[in-house]
Amino acid sequence: RMNSMKGEPRHGAASMRTRTTRSSRWPRRSSLFAGIVAIVLLINLILLVRFETVHRDAYDDSLKLSSPQKQPQTLTSTKSVARLAQMLIDAGDLDIPLSRIWDQHSTLYGSRPRIVGLEETCLARKDQQPIALAGLMNTNPNQLYDLLASNCVTNQQQDTIKWAVEWGRQAFLTQDMTKKGLSQIPVVIVRDPYTWLQTLCQHKAPGLNYEFKHCPHLAQHPATLHNQTFDNLLHLWNSYYESYYNLQKTHPRIILRYEDIQLYPKEIVSSLCACVGGQMKPVFDYHAHDNKDKGGLKDVFSAHFTSIQERRQKLTNKDFQTARATLSSPLLQSLGYVHNPGAFEEEHDEPVLTPEEIAQMATGKERLVELLQAAQIGITKRLLDALPTWQRVVDLYGPEPILHHLEDSCAKHDPQDLVFGISGMFNSGTNAMFAIVERNCPALGATKIKNRRIRWQVPWGKHELPTYKHKVSVVQKKEEVALERILPIVAVRDPYFWMQSMCRDSYEARWSKTTAHCPNLVVGSQLEQKKLDMWKRQQKDKYNTTIFEKEEPGLISDGDDNAVVVPMRLQQFRRTQMSFYDSLIDYWMAWYSTYRTWDEPRILLRVEDLVYHPKEVVSKLCACAGGTVEEPFEYQAAESLKADPVLHGYSNLLIRYAAMEKRGHNMTAGDLKFAKERLQSGDLMDYFGYRYHPTVDG
Repeated sequence: RMNSMKGEPRHGAASMRTRTTRSSRWPRRSSLFAGIVAIVLLINLILLVRFETVHRDAYDDSLKLSSPQKQPQTLTSTKSVARLAQMLIDAGDLDIPLSRIWDQHSTLYGSRPRIVGLEETCLARKDQQPIALAGLMNTNPNQLYDLLASNCVTNQQQDTIKWAVEWGRQAFLTQDMTKKGLSQIPVVIVRDPYTWLQTLCQHKAPGLNYEFKHCPHLAQHPATLHNQTFDNLLHLWNSYYESYYNLQKTHPRIILRYEDIQLYPKEIVSSLCACVGGQMKPVFDYHAHDNKDKGGLKDVFSAHFTSIQERRQKLTNKDFQTARATLSSPLLQSLGYVHNPGAFEEEHDEPVLTPEEIAQMATGKERLVELLQAAQIGITKRLLDALPTWQRVVDLYGPEPILHHLEDSCAKHDPQDLVFGISGMFNSGTNAMFAIVERNCPALGATKIKNRRIRWQVPWGKHELPTYKHKVSVVQKKEEVALERILPIVAVRDPYFWMQSMCRDSYEARWSKTTAHCPNLVVGSQLEQKKLDMWKRQQKDKYNTTIFEKEEPGLISDGDDNAVVVPMRLQQFRRTQMSFYDSLIDYWMAWYSTYRTWDEPRILLRVEDLVYHPKEVVSKLCACAGGTVEEPFEYQAAESLKADPVLHGYSNLLIRYAAMEKRGHNMTAGDLKFAKERLQSGDLMDYFGYRYHPTVDG
């Protein structure tokens, strides 16, 4: 606005000079006088609009990230992960793998911060009216206050940022308070109700009375805070935040999500600082964020990741029904929170079948019904109809779990000293493996990370080949462990289902593909051929490789035409090294062939066995470490098969992993034929007990 105003007088002055040259009727003195008048008018005009625009200009950049009306296009995953990495660098911290943290955060909470009521509140704020922090226990308003105090410079004569609202951070608003008006603008910290609930189950919250021993189970367990009794803990959460959400009708307020403060501290602080007329310091101090002199920001990210993983821990179907009936849908929608308990568990209106009804209808599905009942999942007719038969599971994976090299590898380690390390390809279920073993085998757990006897990845990186064991280490110093103590557990997944997942999220793998045709092992059209040719030229120019100059690898007969195979590139070690494979299925074969022929102790485990034989598999692994499985067994830990324990209910896994028709989705006859021929060139399918997908010729 100001730039355009400055431009107009210059244009006007130029016009005056032109007119002066062309006409003698305008003396030079009059022209000079007119120029002075124009300058004076311009200065007054700038001063006039300055009062209106300065406040908005101050926080406009932050507002673009937080206001629903002014939000930019969503950042790509790569750019978002790069932003988090830069935060670590700015904080003087060590780098950690961030893709999995961002994937889970963005899936649950979106890819940008959400600040409710920022724009209207800041514009309506009266001079000298302070903002003050509020929020329930375990939402950590102190963290935000420290960040503001360390990074925002305000008028020293005005206390514009208060540590707490004058009526108490956790106190409920009353009608009398709102009628009289509030002298402060509340900045309320809210947390995902499910992760908030889990934090209350880890440590007893002072001042809050609830049945800690029954936590997190909600039904018939009331909670009391400030002499007010609520039906359950989520009823308390809903009542507290709904009162602040509805406050906007009579008084300005700002609501911030705890999750956004963890990953967007600078954007959040900048918005609030501008709102109170402050100035940000040139260099953002992240140490107030992690309460350490140096480092520690990685711990903030890791703790946030863990809270998402544990979001649904030990919650039963009945708990989810209570939660959905308790939490206000408009409130959750405005705050950007979701239930997502799993598609079939979500159908809470459908009655749960009685044992007699199940016995009559579950013919051939008894084994899966037993798993669901053990996981305390209510079985409805819709769910029962969708379940596969046990015979279908056997046709795909055989009747028993497969754990290669279990006995001989365990015999080479002291059971009281070994440390499990998880390994596997992208999309192979490594997070599920870690979660279900760690949560059900107490012998592996410990309060301090360095003493835990299961690590979410092997020291050389869970997605890297074992040949790098003695060449590289990706773990933090506090997680270091002697390599001879590490016993890798390698997650293996059906190659057809694995390729389907790679089409949804390819991680560091790159190849020429289209939305309509993926997995695409061979070219299916002239358009795909042109796209592949262009991709090959790009790879050659960018990476100076001659690998694509050789004859097309693995040409096969697809009807009357020769099919061209689609190669792929893999970025390794934080994109410092490149590997090239003839095709996506060749990548799968090469990776697992390396672990199969490796001459050091390791356990090769099919991730499908964590779905259909979870207790049996975990019991064997736990015994290897000198422990026994804890009862009751936590089946829900198996839900994180896509590095996401939130979106996949256990019942969905039982259905999805036996969906034969989904294995070849979007694959052409040429793709299926090529996959079968390549897989038959080795014996990995027989070794792991997988079945070939049917082809046109059988």
